[in-house]
Amino acid sequence: MPYHSPLHLFADLNLPIDGNALDKQTLSLARKMLLAEIDLSSTQTIQKGTIELSKNDVLNLFDDLKNNDNLTYHHAIFQDYALLHFLEEFKLETPAGKVSLSDMYSAKTANYTRFASNDVYKESAFLHFISPYFREAYQIINQRALEKQDRNTMLLVNQNQRFMTSNDEFDAFSRIMLSLNGKEEIAEELQARIESGQAYVSQEVSDCSSGNLIDCLNFLPDFFENFRGIYSISLINIGVVLHNRKRYDLAQSVISNAQQLKVSPYYRTQLEKYYKDLVLDGPKSGYTSPNTGAGGSSVSWTTIFIILG
Repeated sequence: MPYHSPLHLFADLNLPIDGNALDKQTLSLARKMLLAEIDLSSTQTIQKGTIELSKNDVLNLFDDLKNNDNLTYHHAIFQDYALLHFLEEFKLETPAGKVSLSDMYSAKTANYTRFASNDVYKESAFLHFISPYFREAYQIINQRALEKQDRNTMLLVNQNQRFMTSNDEFDAFSRIMLSLNGKEEIAEELQARIESGQAYVSQEVSDCSSGNLIDCLNFLPDFFENFRGIYSISLINIGVVLHNRKRYDLAQSVISNAQQLKVSPYYRTQLEKYYKDLVLDGPKSGYTSPNTGAGGSSVSWTTIFIILG
């Protein structure tokens, strides 16, 4: 469930929400005003923004706010434009919606795209308070950005601090990995179709290997390094079967983009070899992949099989 700041209610009631204004008297007044609205409503509920509140909802809300720490945490989040909109709307962007990469961390956009610095954020209790909300927002924003190949959002989300416990972080990463595995399956299916001579369109190749997608994968944390390596092999294999179908320019484009992936030394060795042979040196007749153990006369290249274990 997305985070919804209760402090929106205070703003809606024209009650002060800055500084130390959230005292017991202000809380009590807000509670009475909301309950009075509900009593006057024909539905016995009130609509505040996108949220419908019943009498029990209001009572539970103010019971939560009696905890001074919770009130402090809500207040800190409410004052942090970027974090508030990240949690509530699953967005991290300027109000205008689009800025260049060079502007993203400039002074004029920092308040919209960077979480604020606040000593409260260093508290262990705050981390446990915010973590369930942050996990959901982080997961969904990354999944949406991957689907759209939105490198700007991926950059912003993953260069900001992550407010998650280790368990919530692992859960978020695992759910994002499910989306990535879907992309890997699409790449493998495309390779199989090209290799067997079935129909495909160049856009499918671009969708699997575009520079924007490569950037999105690179912006993900180190947890995803092994996936980047596996995916790099899938792209090499697509490049190889394109080469064997004499789509040399398309094959070189795929291999060149794959070369930009941030991978471990093992996968880097494979990428550099195929980049040299397919892109720098160009297609060669008589080349056989070293994986086959054969020598010298085959024109077709052999795809790579990675055994994990």
